[in-house]
Amino acid sequence: MSIQPYAKRKTSLRLNNVRIRLIDQSENEEWNALLEKHHYLSNGNMVGPQLRYVAEIGDKTAGLIGCSNASYHLAARDNWIGWNDVQRDRRLGFVVQNSRFLILPAAHRKNMASKILSLCAKRIGDDWERLFHHPVLILETFTGLDKKRRGTGYLEAGWERVGETKGYTRDRRNFYTKSGIGKGVWCKELCPNARNILSKIELPGKYAEFEKKVTSDFARRKLGAGTLYSLREVLRTFDELPRKSGQRYLTSSCLAVLFCGIFAGCKGVRECCDFVSSFSQPQLRSLRMWRDPATKRYKVPSYVTVWRAIARTDPMEFERRILSWFNKEMGGGVRLVHIDGKSLRATMDEKQNGLHVVSAASFDDFFCGKP
Repeated sequence: MSIQPYAKRKTSLRLNNVRIRLIDQSENEEWNALLEKHHYLSNGNMVGPQLRYVAEIGDKTAGLIGCSNASYHLAARDNWIGWNDVQRDRRLGFVVQNSRFLILPAAHRKNMASKILSLCAKRIGDDWERLFHHPVLILETFTGLDKKRRGTGYLEAGWERVGETKGYTRDRRNFYTKSGIGKGVWCKELCPNARNILSKIELPGKYAEFEKKVTSDFARRKLGAGTLYSLREVLRTFDELPRKSGQRYLTSSCLAVLFCGIFAGCKGVRECCDFVSSFSQPQLRSLRMWRDPATKRYKVPSYVTVWRAIARTDPMEFERRILSWFNKEMGGGVRLVHIDGKSLRATMDEKQNGLHVVSAASFDDFFCGKP
């Protein structure tokens, strides 16, 4: 197949005759060439997984539309959805960007733009899931702020203008530079309550399997020295609990290890300690870890030390303080969980190494009577 531009300028045409289709790989060069010639951005470069469509009247092409990965930082969209930074990192794959849209000069007609956009919105969910094995819930795009590109076609196709960008563009070195030219931000829900779904503490079952896990790298970036310092300050009251003589680590420092590990998705106390061991020295200093006088380096407590700190801590008070701090520092989005643990004495040695059993139950499930 090939892309043949529509060229009948003065003839009338019926919008009901417009159809869109995905192009073949062999048509990429033609698609890019038309965009290079007629689009104000002059190129069809898109990032990551991408779909290229043509809108046709008979066998002639009236328009082009391209979709690709969503923008990572987009305040207007994020506020419109209502998710926090952690949720955005895990669920951004449910958003796809309409990166390029062009109606060829000879095909400009009233309502042509909204017709093509509506046809694309109806099929992109199925196309994206079939080709990339991931569902899509929201579309996003940008328009200029001038009268010529104010986004009338998007408005008529049911898109919502959710705000403006601050005039930053992404350069090749993966940084954002000030361009001084803002753009209008538009979004469209592809299913009812899409925003509500993406801003929930937990995604519904059919979407949960596609949610990315919080990576340890992401957790380390979020837990900077300043954030860790404020975390330990919130937990300082637990330092008033009695400690054994000569104990190196503050209770607040040990509890901070537990929280950091859980935030990164660790499954047990030992994993929490291993994760925090990868922190930088400034991060460990913010948590007031013990400093080895010989090496002058801060060290993380053993999992037994952390376990002992947990055992002498009121779980409800710990939970109350952590939730209050988390909602203030990171925008919330946590689920209440009750944790209980036991040490199996028969497995313990003289250094208290042995088998520890921890169970966790959601407060939501508990109050709903679920097992």
